[in-house]
Amino acid sequence: MRIAVAAYETTAWLAPLPPLTAAEVLAFLAQRGNASFIARCDGNDVGTISSAREGRVVQLFRLGVVVPFRRRGIGERLVCEVEETARGEGAAVVYLQTYRELGLIEYYERLGYRVDGEQSDPSQGRGLVRIDMLKVL
Repeated sequence: MRIAVAAYETTAWLAPLPPLTAAEVLAFLAQRGNASFIARCDGNDVGTISSAREGRVVQLFRLGVVVPFRRRGIGERLVCEVEETARGEGAAVVYLQTYRELGLIEYYERLGYRVDGEQSDPSQGRGLVRIDMLKVL
């Protein structure tokens, strides 16, 4: 969580990361089909991603790379780790949600994801547009 919080500092105003305890993270990881990956560079933890599998669908979430290490392919490698693990476990689709306002649609499209739907997300209280994206493996 420490890495995710640091990575999301630049977008916390838009989509705040809900606080989680170490116990909640451990409980998440203990569930069958759930995973998290951490990227290290020069001995530092610099990125993270999590996923949850239900049947043949994997949801990718909480991708984050700390600012000084962005634009080095770390995020792409983390996404690839989720996809490779999903493929190895027999998943057919990787799914994610992002917000249009984060400007990440083109990034995920370059990684092979396509927009599958969009809707306003009143739960955020800011009139944000949530984008559903998926990639068939």
